[in-house]
Amino acid sequence: MSKTIAFGLIIFFLLVIVAGLVWLLFFSGSEGIQGAIGKFFPVAGERDRPVPTVPGPADGAGASGPNDETARRLIQISEGRVSGFKPIAGGVRYIERATGHVFESNPDGRNQVRVSNTTIPGIFDSVWSYNADGAVIRYRENEKARMASVRFVGTTTAGVLLPASILSVAYAPNRARLVYVAEVNGTLAVIAADPDNSKQSEMLRLPPADFEISWPVSNTLYFVTRPSGEADGYLYKYNIDKKNFSKFYGPEHGLEVNFDSLGKKVLLSVFDPSGNRPELVVLDSASGERTNLESATLARKCAWSAANTIICAIPADIPSGIYPDAWYKGQVGFNDSLWQINIDTLTKENLANLPDIDVEAMAIAPDGSHVYFQDKKEGALWGYKLTP
Repeated sequence: MSKTIAFGLIIFFLLVIVAGLVWLLFFSGSEGIQGAIGKFFPVAGERDRPVPTVPGPADGAGASGPNDETARRLIQISEGRVSGFKPIAGGVRYIERATGHVFESNPDGRNQVRVSNTTIPGIFDSVWSYNADGAVIRYRENEKARMASVRFVGTTTAGVLLPASILSVAYAPNRARLVYVAEVNGTLAVIAADPDNSKQSEMLRLPPADFEISWPVSNTLYFVTRPSGEADGYLYKYNIDKKNFSKFYGPEHGLEVNFDSLGKKVLLSVFDPSGNRPELVVLDSASGERTNLESATLARKCAWSAANTIICAIPADIPSGIYPDAWYKGQVGFNDSLWQINIDTLTKENLANLPDIDVEAMAIAPDGSHVYFQDKKEGALWGYKLTP
């Protein structure tokens, strides 16, 4: 009798095992047995970083999301949040926010190479050098915000801490030199230095103010007040050769700026209180002529692709509010589409409807073939192919 029971138990367990294998093979979805194993152990030959994929209708894009042509041109480059990026010849470099590691990717998101494996968690902002071989980073350490100027050497990140008194920093457009605004004895000192903070040279002193500094062309610095739809904003200009400081534009509420690489045009976004939304304006640097582009978005959501052409992420709908404050504070979010705007003819072309992306920053590849942008919602880096 005991042998019969034992034999029955063996048959029962064998049937359970066979049934489990059948379920894995035929009823567990498209993964099959290999997929079930792959959840616990990597399959030989797989990359340690998932290959980015192009979103399609199955990814929740919906009727207003990307069409087939957009899906062919649009690529998610990073899987997680980034802390800044810089287009380079043949691709783009970016900092992975979780680790501080620096990656280089070709335009389609494949063949990603880890440029630096130095772990610096907590990086929340970066200003890149002109050739992407270094950056000024802001990060948190022991609940304190710190700033460092770093270079990517070999597979490591090396650099120096910068003074905590620095409020804003910018790189020179064509050489290894940076400029920063620092609080010194109740005034603002504007100091140029090498990336390691050596060879310092004080350029001028300014009264206390909340400035962001830009260095778009070699002989000119710009200072813009922090943007708010509830306060007057001003843009100031400093000619390095002539040592001349002057007001360039303002007052204007909600003022944001975006410079072209030649220093001839400035893209502005200003707050229109009558429509409760931001409006794009182009300013001629020489004549001061102002052209309204009749487009509602923020200047930081745009990038210059040519002397007379910009690419912008324009929201499908902008709720009534005070801008850019409401957007910066996370009180509102946008669903953007990519548009190309000719600033001379004011013609516009809808390039793509993006899949639930709120563009936070944008830049064009050096050869104009791709536009790269970061999503404010998820923090991921995306690319879009502009050329056929």
